[in-house]
Amino acid sequence: PGNPEASSLKNAAQQALEPKESIPTGKLMQFNGSPTVSAQAPSLLAETLSAGDLLAQEQEMRRAAAQALQQHVRNELSDARRLATTEPTSVKNSLKLLLEEVDSTIDIDASTRTQLRSQIGSAIEQVSLQEAKQIQRNAQAEAVRAQADAAQRLLNETRREEESLKQLVEHFNFLMSRQRYLEASKDVAPEVAKLVPDSELAVVTREESSLMSNQAIVMDAFKRREQGVVDALRGVEEAAIPFDGFPSPVVYPPAEIWQALSARRKERYAAVSLSTSDEKSQKLYSALKQTASQLSFQGTPLSQVVQNLADEFKIPIWVNVAELEGEGVDPDSPITMELPPISLRSALRMMLKPLNLTYIIRNEVLEITTEASVEADPINRIYPVGDLVD
Repeated sequence: PGNPEASSLKNAAQQALEPKESIPTGKLMQFNGSPTVSAQAPSLLAETLSAGDLLAQEQEMRRAAAQALQQHVRNELSDARRLATTEPTSVKNSLKLLLEEVDSTIDIDASTRTQLRSQIGSAIEQVSLQEAKQIQRNAQAEAVRAQADAAQRLLNETRREEESLKQLVEHFNFLMSRQRYLEASKDVAPEVAKLVPDSELAVVTREESSLMSNQAIVMDAFKRREQGVVDALRGVEEAAIPFDGFPSPVVYPPAEIWQALSARRKERYAAVSLSTSDEKSQKLYSALKQTASQLSFQGTPLSQVVQNLADEFKIPIWVNVAELEGEGVDPDSPITMELPPISLRSALRMMLKPLNLTYIIRNEVLEITTEASVEADPINRIYPVGDLVD
């Protein structure tokens, strides 16, 4: 309803279906006065009229289809002109589809098809121009937007550099005000030169901090040299003060100080043994310095005396029986001795001397052996003699 093309097609179809009225054919009936001819004439005329009606219907349908297509093309072209400036690509594609539709339609004559193709082709050319213009406008807009973004990034980078430079200058001024010239020269000035190389600010910060730091170093050395001269001269003056001679011209330090001095000198200048000096041997040397309290023996065998001392000092004491028998000394020789508490070293010497025996620390034990055996295995020691050599 409301579509003129559809109404035309409907009317043409209805006319084709309606029965046609009989047309008078008296002249044919009277041809040659023959009744046969007059009987066949109505049938031939009816066929002729029916063929003419079908042709007319076909022409009417073609005309209606052509009108409908033309109206459709006009509507599409109108929409294309309206949207060409905003959506040229989409409109161009729609027009191409419309051109294909016109080419595929068979109910229109060649002149109408040519006319419609010309209209659609012109519209496609115009839309193509609009599309090219839009592409150019978009490219220009994109270029402008890219330039704007680059300018904004450059502006932001410049602002960041300016802020960093401002902070560096404030830090530089703070260090200089606190006379921390070396930090300003080594830490801040190079960073300023990185941000603004070859600028006046970079030159000023570098030269000022360098000059001030060098001046501070020179002034500090001058002050220390001046103070050193004063201290040295004061020492000379103090050294010139004589002793008063009362009550004694020489003053000795307390005994604790002398002991500390002796211990320190022994650590530095004492003899160094080349024999093994492990922890167990050091324990045996320490035991020899300890005091022996049980030194009362009446005919006690030597082996028993040695065992008693080993138990008292908790150290390993070994009697070299083979060496003793080689010298003709019985390991069970009786020991008679009555001594006050003395060191273990002194007690062993006094106890073993009458038997021509002695002791030695060897192989991590306190060995009781002959004097000849000890002399055959001497202990090498190194003594510092640097003070004796000129």
